[in-house]
Amino acid sequence: AQLIEMLTAEQNRRKRAHKSALPSIDEFIRFISQRIKDADRDIDAFLHANDLWRKTEAVLRSVPGIGKGAAAVLIAFLPELGTLNAREIASLAGLAPFNSDSGAHCGQRHVSGGRPIVRRALYMACVAAQRSNAHIKAFCDRLRARGKKTKVAFVAAMRKMLTQLNAMMRDGTTWNPPKP
Repeated sequence: AQLIEMLTAEQNRRKRAHKSALPSIDEFIRFISQRIKDADRDIDAFLHANDLWRKTEAVLRSVPGIGKGAAAVLIAFLPELGTLNAREIASLAGLAPFNSDSGAHCGQRHVSGGRPIVRRALYMACVAAQRSNAHIKAFCDRLRARGKKTKVAFVAAMRKMLTQLNAMMRDGTTWNPPKP
């Protein structure tokens, strides 16, 4: 994530830089790009070195919307996947709703705590699933049709995706789209 942020910063800096600074910026952009490729290769090698992680990645990537990056984050930062119940895994990922009630005041619900890197990976997976996973897209569309805000629908879809992944890991099954 830091390398990607650095690459974005350098690309933005290049847009406003003087012509004389462009060669050094371009060289640094090439350097960072190579480091990103090296890191991706190292992550792939690490995941494929262990039979359990290779099988876990195959199960996770069978779900439309879960790519290589999200699978790697879930394997590395959520090793409990498949061993907890739905409520516990959602809380661990920071997707459990918390209320802001006080006395007679009924505040908005929000998610917090947990592992933010997992929450970010699931958010991006949910964005991708809007295009490739008809089940998640239909779920979000139903929530928005009922008046829920887009972010609320996305968090609910993230939680749904996580609980499905948890059940798949628990049962050792791959993605089987639900019947409409």
